[in-house]
Amino acid sequence: MSAKSVKAIESKLQEGMSLEKCRKCMCMKGTLDYLLSSAISKDNPEFHRKVNHWLKEMKTEYDCLGCEPCIPWQAMEHYER
Repeated sequence: MSAKSVKAIESKLQEGMSLEKCRKCMCMKGTLDYLLSSAISKDNPEFHRKVNHWLKEMKTEYDCLGCEPCIPWQAMEHYER
């Protein structure tokens, strides 16, 4: 995965983690869990550290609010490209 794509994912995740609603949402937690075990995380120690840090900030209270747009989903769009 290109450095540009990793940066785009980080940017979206940071955007989401700055919002209380995302820090409480299972959509964000699921995305972070997936990315923590992904090849990006294994190949990029700094990305792994950030994702691990964000996971520790999670205070999951609900499954999905149906936000439009869903920031974790946008992050995953960059992952899948």
